[in-house]
Amino acid sequence: MPTGVYKRTEETKEKMRIRMKGNIYALGYKLTGKQREKKSKAHIGKTVGEKNGQWNGGESKKNGYNIVLQPGGKYKKKSHLVMEKHLGRLLMPEEVVHHINEDILDDRIENLRLFGSKSKHTAYHHKLRGNINSDKFSTSR
Repeated sequence: MPTGVYKRTEETKEKMRIRMKGNIYALGYKLTGKQREKKSKAHIGKTVGEKNGQWNGGESKKNGYNIVLQPGGKYKKKSHLVMEKHLGRLLMPEEVVHHINEDILDDRIENLRLFGSKSKHTAYHHKLRGNINSDKFSTSR
């Protein structure tokens, strides 16, 4: 018998037929573009949003931060939403929300501090580490 060729019993062949039933790839068929597109869309869940079993209120995590789905389909950091609610206005693009205890999942207002710019936020971290003179930089806006 040549190398790599072996006989399968009828029982084995039947088990394989049952296991591969409906698996067109296993049967050696090639799909056209339209068939491939139809097959790829078939696995996508039919329910979205609140009707989906995996819906968690639009909250998720990205880069370690809690994020929340906003109207229009965009996500926003939860810490930013908490700070905006506390201030009663939207954050300016240059403003930075700092987590006081450095736990980025702790989005309580008591744990958040607002800096007027990225440079002031960076200076604050340098001051904490003792890298610069503390009188040189102010953390206020």
